[in-house]
Amino acid sequence: MPDSPPALWVGGDLGLDVVVEPQGEVRWGDDAPASVSLLPGGQGANVAVWARRAGAAVRLFTHLGDDALARHLARAARRAGVAVRARHSGTSTRVVSLVEGQGARRTLFAHLGDGAWADLPARRPGGRLALYVSGYALVRPGGRAWVEGARVWARRHAVPVAVTPSAVSVLERAGLEAWAALAQGAWAVVLNGAEATAVTGAADPAAACRRLARSHDIVLVTLGRAGARLGTGGRVIPVPAAALATAPRDTTGAGDAAAGTFLARLLLGDGPDEAAAAAMAAAALAISQPGAWPQA
Repeated sequence: MPDSPPALWVGGDLGLDVVVEPQGEVRWGDDAPASVSLLPGGQGANVAVWARRAGAAVRLFTHLGDDALARHLARAARRAGVAVRARHSGTSTRVVSLVEGQGARRTLFAHLGDGAWADLPARRPGGRLALYVSGYALVRPGGRAWVEGARVWARRHAVPVAVTPSAVSVLERAGLEAWAALAQGAWAVVLNGAEATAVTGAADPAAACRRLARSHDIVLVTLGRAGARLGTGGRVIPVPAAALATAPRDTTGAGDAAAGTFLARLLLGDGPDEAAAAAMAAAALAISQPGAWPQA
């Protein structure tokens, strides 16, 4: 029998994204014409879908409500090739993304669901496997307990763990001690420049990447139009941004696209520099379209 494809298991959100693209100036307290799209999203699901697109087998451990929206979201993820294991209670995550200036700026308004995502199974499958954990767990009901259980599970089964802070606001609300506990012993860390500065105190991306690389095998610091910095093997390597085929439309999920693609390509055997280049190409595709999941 052929070997099982490398797999990425993801602990994170699956939710509904309401993407609002104003057609002109936003005047608070007044009406404004806009394009409004209802799209599947959620930070963990974004990573999962892009990892699947990059070729990894992917399973998402998440929380959903027990209603029609939850069933719709689960079907959308499965159509994208992601296996879904969900704990059901309360309401699903819902996010309004206000996108302004042809994608140059976006603001998120989030109604977050539970962080007590579905339990990992007692036994792990054969083949190469890594576990990704979203930093949103740190600021969610039940999330920290889930993280601790996942860390114990990963140690028991010798499964490498990859993490992202998910947002600077998460670091501010959870505190750097909580982030340090999440990231302790992580094989790979993916974060943007602002997050890298927040966790290291270094304003220079290369310096931040170098500090993080002292504790992790692989570090990717994404920098938007400036590309990324890759920390691996004691080196910090500049990674150029990919050329854009069209003008940016929506930056929502670009970092998730990079993270999912990067981790999947590493699992599939790419070297870190090849995986980082693929991550930049995925981010460029992500910002060319509305929403956080690949449209093609």
